Amino acid sequence: MVNPRGIAQRSARASTWLLGVIAAVLVAWTLKATYLVTMPLAFSFFLSVLVYPVQHALRAQLPRPLRWLSVVVVVLVVLGVLAAGTGLVWIAIDRVAEQAPDYARLVDARWDQFVRWAWQRDVEVERHMVESEQVRQTLIGLLSYGITSIWWGLAMGALIFFLVLLVLLEVRDWREKSRRAFRGQLSDEVLDMVATVAVKLRRYLLLRTFISMLTGVIGGTWLWAMDVQFAYVWGLLLFLFNYIPNIGSIVAVIPPSLTAIIQYGLGRGLIVLGGLTVVQMFLGNFLEPRLEGKSLRVSPIVLMCSLLLWGWIWGIAGALLAVPMTVTIITVCAHIPSLRPLAVMLSQSAHEPIDGEAVLSREQDNPRELALRDEEKEPPPEPDAPTEPTTPSPS
Repeated sequence: MVNPRGIAQRSARASTWLLGVIAAVLVAWTLKATYLVTMPLAFSFFLSVLVYPVQHALRAQLPRPLRWLSVVVVVLVVLGVLAAGTGLVWIAIDRVAEQAPDYARLVDARWDQFVRWAWQRDVEVERHMVESEQVRQTLIGLLSYGITSIWWGLAMGALIFFLVLLVLLEVRDWREKSRRAFRGQLSDEVLDMVATVAVKLRRYLLLRTFISMLTGVIGGTWLWAMDVQFAYVWGLLLFLFNYIPNIGSIVAVIPPSLTAIIQYGLGRGLIVLGGLTVVQMFLGNFLEPRLEGKSLRVSPIVLMCSLLLWGWIWGIAGALLAVPMTVTIITVCAHIPSLRPLAVMLSQSAHEPIDGEAVLSREQDNPRELALRDEEKEPPPEPDAPTEPTTPSPS
């Protein structure tokens, strides 16, 4: 016998999932269409999460009249790091641009060697398939695109910088705003979710930065030992591209390997490629998982799909933000009972990805922090003094 109530429940459940899929598609399309607004907002949020503990520690050590200096110091540090990184990239591009004509001639010479090798084995290859002028124009075009991308990145960086400044100025008020906006248990759940996301992203970003620095230093040292030109440039490239999971480490080894092939031939180029591959394999597959443990609990195939999705939505910036965005989505879903199955499906194991207990950051339990917070609370308004009744004066 057919149960009408069961059919209605299954139909309602299917309709809910279908509406959820449609909403997800619309959200992805909206994020792609509003790239110039949503991408800087996401970057500023994650950067604020990374630098907030530094600002919080400085603020706790300063007297009350000078606590505003903590934001200034953190902003200056962020600005200095961005300026140093931009300067290094600009110097690297300038060095490569200087040597572009010489490398065009080297490419032409290597091609002639390959053509002679092919003719000796009766393989028909056109001698002028690659013209030095064509190579030079290609290199100049790539450099022009790189310079344009840097200027665009500087504009976005300035916007993100001011957004981070505003977030750091108001971050301490958001806890009280959340308590007032969401009453009771809902307020605790919202604060728990935000604290969990902050702790996970902070741990991931610090670990990724450490691994990227090791990759850049060891890879650059290996290239310097092999006498590959622009060794520090390729070390910087290894550092930057290592922030893109899975694909970035593969792409980053191609330019230095091609440079070694152009300089010394195929044999030295394969040795350079092998050394860089060993470095990437050791750091990415051995050291990083042991340092990371199961803190992220994200399925590898989910990370790859997330990389493709966010790369399609926001380009290179989306590829950089793929892991933080995925961790945030899983954490949010884990704190919403109706979306918890989705969090389990996206996690690395069948266990619940987020513990049910509240995860509070260390600063919330710090007595010094509690004292600072109590000092900042405005005293309640004093009640008006009661007015004495006036008696009419005798006329």
